[in-house]
Amino acid sequence: QIIGGFSSCKQVHTCTHMHILARIQLFDTEDIIADNAAGGDEMPDSASAWHLIISGDATLYAIVRLSLAVSLSAVAIAVVVGLPLGALLALTRFRGRTALIVLLNGFMGLPPVVVGYLLLIGFGTRGPLGHFLVEHFHLRFVFSWTGAALASAIVTFPFQVRAIRLALETIDG
Repeated sequence: QIIGGFSSCKQVHTCTHMHILARIQLFDTEDIIADNAAGGDEMPDSASAWHLIISGDATLYAIVRLSLAVSLSAVAIAVVVGLPLGALLALTRFRGRTALIVLLNGFMGLPPVVVGYLLLIGFGTRGPLGHFLVEHFHLRFVFSWTGAALASAIVTFPFQVRAIRLALETIDG
């Protein structure tokens, strides 16, 4: 079961997008088009969004739970690997250290779309890693909340390593 009750959806991102559009009706697209055509530039009323929050709308809170699960999992994954690596880079000197730091800094400049594309190639069911994980462990990362958490962890990983390394390098001792 996918977190948030989206187990019936084949693609979590599409289902989430549909739920957001269907349930959080901040504005009516036809009204905006009509206002723009008439020269009106007022923002639509967001009272319906506040109503959903206050009333405890189940779909809205499912979306929030899904977002929290993805982001907290991503941070946990990145910290588990990033903390030891950041400490290693800060506290030791070894051959290739500078190259590793340059490589990690280079990853910070990659657009998330590029990282996502590379992950899709590697972790897709036809990709080398994805095929192996599906065949042997029945794990599928593509279009799942775990895949989103993994992608988010990989995107944030170099930032965490750098922050940990710089923080540890400033400690006198």
